[in-house]
Amino acid sequence: ITVQNRGGMTSPSEKVVFSLLDPSDSIIPVTDKKAMMPYDYAAISEGQSREAEGSLAYVISLPEVVSFTDRDDFDPLVVAKRLRLRATQLGPQENGSDSCFRRDYESFDQNGTNISFCHPIQNTDGFRGISSLRAGETMKVGFKLNNVSLQDIGSQTKDSRKVWVQFYSEAEVDLYIDGEQCANLDKKPNEDQENAPWRGHVIDVPRIESESSVKMVGTLRLSNQIPPYERVAVKADILLENLASPLDDDGSGDQKSISLIQRRKLEVVCEPTCAFQQDCDVVLVTSESTSRAQFISCKELIEKRLGLKMDVYSVSLYGSLSPDFFATPDKSIREYFAGKLVIVLDETFNPLDDSVDEMSPSDMLPNGCMEQASGFSSSTKWLFVGSSQSSIQGLLMSHYTAAPDDVTTFTSKSEFQRTTKERLKEERLTG
Repeated sequence: ITVQNRGGMTSPSEKVVFSLLDPSDSIIPVTDKKAMMPYDYAAISEGQSREAEGSLAYVISLPEVVSFTDRDDFDPLVVAKRLRLRATQLGPQENGSDSCFRRDYESFDQNGTNISFCHPIQNTDGFRGISSLRAGETMKVGFKLNNVSLQDIGSQTKDSRKVWVQFYSEAEVDLYIDGEQCANLDKKPNEDQENAPWRGHVIDVPRIESESSVKMVGTLRLSNQIPPYERVAVKADILLENLASPLDDDGSGDQKSISLIQRRKLEVVCEPTCAFQQDCDVVLVTSESTSRAQFISCKELIEKRLGLKMDVYSVSLYGSLSPDFFATPDKSIREYFAGKLVIVLDETFNPLDDSVDEMSPSDMLPNGCMEQASGFSSSTKWLFVGSSQSSIQGLLMSHYTAAPDDVTTFTSKSEFQRTTKERLKEERLTG
């Protein structure tokens, strides 16, 4: 803070005190602990200025996370506020006591300071893993903890402020984190416990250095007993030991209480393996967006009511619908789909591609489904279910799309018209 004498005479010795101008329910000044910025100045000559530093003490009240406990996944809690200061000028002391002179200045800090408040431990990128898996298959998982504070946190740090991550699930899964098997994932919270709702498998985090992060890595395996298109959820709670509040009368506080500060969820769809049976009549093309109810309905209709043999091909698992893609070492998709009815459940899904937010299975056909351009056998028949209007147009019009380097320059309008008529005639002849 800079104080300048802009008058015509030397200022008397005085005191200027700075305090919060507009405290709120979430910004609470610690007034009984001198939570202000006092500056004592000697006399300042005309035209001179003087700078000084101080500090403000206040307590931030973050939203109660208990209101979020019914949510499966939520980002770090952040409260954005604007701090503004009030300056109070006090006159010179008289016989060791403050002067009765007092003047408040509430407009000198009009812009204030924008500041964000949050918990020191955060997970910003979720519980990482792929979104679809076969029954009995294993994948890698990761859970990252960021320490955004200026203090080391963990059970083996100087202040020993503890942080835990508890993993739990109601599904039949095997989870290993940092080489440790997570047992009792289905353990329910103890309702009689006064502190945090402990459940599942709890891992103590020994140390997260200030302004750094640690990554917990491991593997997740689905049980062989999980049926096709069952959604499996594995959750991770971050629990943090609370600090004493300066607002406590005796200054001690309950330093052993624990708060749930964040929750993350990894959801995995259990998808079936394609059998690539040559004698099947129908191939059902699915994705991770396919629900269990859809799968059961299609299976009952095709196999039980129509008496046809069905196989299932998931674009989420195999990642391609190109006719030249070899899903097995000896057979391409073109060969496998030949002579079959291919039913495509065309709901959008989120592929494992950072450049694409969502796509539908029909978008993965490089040349559409029209016989003359698709690249598939003429004996392959297609049925698309749930396609959007744009997907339908793309499927029907893809054979009109020219390659990127197929550019023709016309010297006149008549040449363009003649070439266009010839191409239209050729399209009509080819169907």
